[in-house]
Formats: sequence, C-alpha cells, structure tokens
Amino acid sequence: MRVDFSEQILLKDVENMIEIIDKLKEISIGTREFIRYSYLYYQIFHSNKPLEDPTDIHL
Repeated sequence: MRVDFSEQILLKDVENMIEIIDKLKEISIGTREFIRYSYLYYQIFHSNKPLEDPTDIHL
C-alpha cells in the first residue's frame, strides 16, 4: 500500500515537472523572438547600414 502511494506521489511530481518544463520552453521561444525583433529594431533605428534579410538565421 505504501509503495503504491509513493509511486502515485512520484508520478504526480514527474507530471508537474513536465508541465513546468513545457512552460519554460514556451518562455524561451518568446524570449528568443523578443531578442531577434529587438535587434531588428535596433538596426532600423540606430544604424546606418541597411536592414539585413529578416530570414537570416543568425538573428
């Protein structure tokens, strides 16, 4: 009985951690997009060089 209860608790903890990891991945994607667009805006407003191709993977 105690083993089953322990397994249930561990399973619930693992499920919670998976949800947290998924949320962090979404935040990470959003952060990368923000940095990319911030760099593009910086190029547009603070630089004399022409805007690079927005599909450039290095941005």
